[in-house]
Amino acid sequence: MSAKTQTLREPLLHVDMLAPLVVDETTPYSAVLQRMRELNRGSVMVCRRETVTGVFTERDYLYEHCLEGVAGDTPIGKLMSTPPVTVKVKTALGEAIELMHGKKFRNLPIVDDKDRPHGLLTVGAIIRYLAEKFPAEVMNQPPTFQVTKDAEGA
Repeated sequence: MSAKTQTLREPLLHVDMLAPLVVDETTPYSAVLQRMRELNRGSVMVCRRETVTGVFTERDYLYEHCLEGVAGDTPIGKLMSTPPVTVKVKTALGEAIELMHGKKFRNLPIVDDKDRPHGLLTVGAIIRYLAEKFPAEVMNQPPTFQVTKDAEGA
């Protein structure tokens, strides 16, 4: 088995992921947005009694709630995406990458065996992990050129 195949089979436990930003379902919408801004996070895991019940992302804000005039005191539980798409800490890296690519996610919540928040897998974390595992392959990539028939600035 090649080193690349072996790496894609490694569990997510080996990837250095972000600590999750976790809020309760009753947390006001305005407080969630403020925390996301303060911590520069693109998503939060929404929980009820320590169990992840939903996810709220910057895309939810931009595409669904930004222009609707949602009241700041609205509980985030009414705005979150459910059911949450999560993976377990034992999930293989390759499986997580396929899921993120297929669903066009930039963040993937990681939960333990009891569906409690464990971490947040990001595209950046995956890139850093692979770059550390295969530094020569990453650093020695040839440049890619894009040729277009369209006039520049048109």
